[in-house]
Amino acid sequence: MYVLMHADFDRRQLAFPMHSSAPDYDDSVRTVMEKLSHIYKEDERVIRSNILSVRDDIIQFGVTSAVSLSNHIPLAYAASAISGTQIMIMSSACAVLKPQAHHPRLARTEAMKLIDHSKFCHTGRGSFVLKISCPVNALDVEAPPLPIDDHHYPFVRRTMLALNRGIRRIVDAIETDNAIGLIDDVRGGRDTIVSSNLCDGLTRLCDEQSDVSIAFSILWSPFLPAVDCIETKQIRIQSDYFSRIEEIRRELRSTEIHKEDVFIGTVEGLEGDMDENGRRSGEVILSILLREGESIRARVILNHNDYEKAYKAHMDDGSYVRVAGKLLPGRQPRQLTDIASFDLIDNAH
Repeated sequence: MYVLMHADFDRRQLAFPMHSSAPDYDDSVRTVMEKLSHIYKEDERVIRSNILSVRDDIIQFGVTSAVSLSNHIPLAYAASAISGTQIMIMSSACAVLKPQAHHPRLARTEAMKLIDHSKFCHTGRGSFVLKISCPVNALDVEAPPLPIDDHHYPFVRRTMLALNRGIRRIVDAIETDNAIGLIDDVRGGRDTIVSSNLCDGLTRLCDEQSDVSIAFSILWSPFLPAVDCIETKQIRIQSDYFSRIEEIRRELRSTEIHKEDVFIGTVEGLEGDMDENGRRSGEVILSILLREGESIRARVILNHNDYEKAYKAHMDDGSYVRVAGKLLPGRQPRQLTDIASFDLIDNAH
């Protein structure tokens, strides 16, 4: 039998069989769940979720907005928020392995394995709470210690520490009006956690139309107790912080003035206008793959002929386009200008 005791309830014990094959296993576990629900005044589903994730560190992004989000959030925003969270996890993993102001390749083997082990959880209480759980002992990866005394922690916990400290450092710099000091520390190697990639992931949680704010926190697995150096206080990211985070991102990726290249991608949206002759031209949204392996959204303005090619690519599943131009820095969708050519890629080749 497992026998559970707690100092606050010295006259109460909760017991259930160790093995699920025991005849009364289901009834015993159900009784324990009911008692725990009563003790902690929580719904049984919450208790069950907490038990199943007891070996995980859980990332939480609570989304609030001036616009009511009580029943839903825009699907496009949900996709962007999930993508941004994945980028933040990967950038923090890369910071543990090799700290630098900008990680040109996030898709390191260790970072990708961590993403593979991470789980998308049921949303928490509130308007919308994005929850990702990461098993603390999922990976056995050797990495140098972080600037805090955590050398005994496994790789996943170090990554979560890096994520927590990095976001806290960014928010502190904005609230104390010391973004320049943060940038100097990162460039000078005095802050090895913050990177342009982490900032990029954070900005993807921005939605200017809904004016969202974010409450970030991590629930640390009790199987790997947090020490005093881990700050557990919730971090509040106000809606007006995102423009400052974007400025920090640009400065940390100072080489990113613009990028002239030939890009391959897919057509994700057609937002042009029709003229008096019935021909469309104007804005098109692309999803393009950069040479570093990063996929981003870009906005391009096309003439009648190129817009027709974009329309064909959009309507034909699996079609790709090749566009030569200048990709400007900034939030996604980024601007793609000075278009030299825009062509459909022949699927036969």
